[in-house]
Amino acid sequence: MDVVFLLDRSGSINTSNYQIMKNFTAEVVNSFQVAENLVHFGLAQFSEDPEDGFYLNQHYNQKIIVDKILRLSYMGGGTRLGKALHFVKKYFSPLRGSRSDVPQTLVVFSDGDSEDDVEDAGDDLRRSRIDVLAVAIGNVFDVQLLQITGDPRKIINVGNVEDLPGFKKKVVDAICKKNDEPKDNPDVDPDTNCNIDIAIGFDISGDRAFSVPLFRLVSPLQEIVRSVSTVSDLCCSASVKTRISFSIIDVDGSSLYVTDFETYNEDVLRKVLDFSWSQATFFNSALLKYFNVKLKSKSTAKVKILVIFSDGLDDNVMKLKKESELLRTSGVSALLTVALEDTHASELQTVEFGRGHNYQVPLSISLPSISSTILQHIVSDHAKKPQSSSF
Repeated sequence: MDVVFLLDRSGSINTSNYQIMKNFTAEVVNSFQVAENLVHFGLAQFSEDPEDGFYLNQHYNQKIIVDKILRLSYMGGGTRLGKALHFVKKYFSPLRGSRSDVPQTLVVFSDGDSEDDVEDAGDDLRRSRIDVLAVAIGNVFDVQLLQITGDPRKIINVGNVEDLPGFKKKVVDAICKKNDEPKDNPDVDPDTNCNIDIAIGFDISGDRAFSVPLFRLVSPLQEIVRSVSTVSDLCCSASVKTRISFSIIDVDGSSLYVTDFETYNEDVLRKVLDFSWSQATFFNSALLKYFNVKLKSKSTAKVKILVIFSDGLDDNVMKLKKESELLRTSGVSALLTVALEDTHASELQTVEFGRGHNYQVPLSISLPSISSTILQHIVSDHAKKPQSSSF
């Protein structure tokens, strides 16, 4: 097989963590048999600009490759992963040692928080039958990593870089076993291994009239729900019908009105829209704790998204950030907040995660394109399922 590493050496990775990443990459190389007729390795690095390390046809000696990796130097600076992905495609050409009769794999080490677009580059690599794996380190931005790999199963979430050594077997297995995946089968339900659950919550605690239906308080809700009910080409060959759940939660975290995760149901949506808002609710720690439990116990989806419509934070921001981090580490892909009042939009952003540099504009129901904007945060419209190769 041909394996190329793409290492992040930008400012989001400090020098000590960069050393851990280099050591880990060297250990992965030591797990394979390197020879001219066996496994070939290549490597590139990136920050603001990408830089060549070595091509697939430069070294067939394991010790030399490991020594080259350990001698790599840190750079710092900005993070342009999209530019690096376009750059690294050249490694998979016959001129640089790529072999057409063996599997092609790119292993990307990054948090996914890129300052440029990664979607087109990810699409291009996968269309060229290059299998892309992402080793996600640090504060991970799942949506961008998903745009790169095209498949949530190909994202290995490490978290703290210090924990990286414990993931060697998982990374090696992902490289080796990628071709053991079942071939595309049109008779298989695409939702089996590629599914999305969206939990929707509400916080309306300001000076508003009560005993009014919810649709008058969150006017674009119907349009938004219909927009996100089907996702095209996330990581499967067909569209994926998302499962959506609605929750209205009291100040203590108990439920006032809750629906199960299910595919779009007009009757359910109508009941939610007609729900008579009779008391104030709050964006507090209890609200986020409730959704943490719900998403753990009720959702088995590969991608979990939490969307909260709110008129402003009602708790200490540090406490809310702590609960937000617990959501992220529990496996939730993104927390998106949609402001009911523009004055609170920036405040709500402080507890969000999973958006990345490309999506820094605060979300508000006053945005003309709010439905399509939320959909873009959940998936990439054009991400295609990677092609499988065989030995």
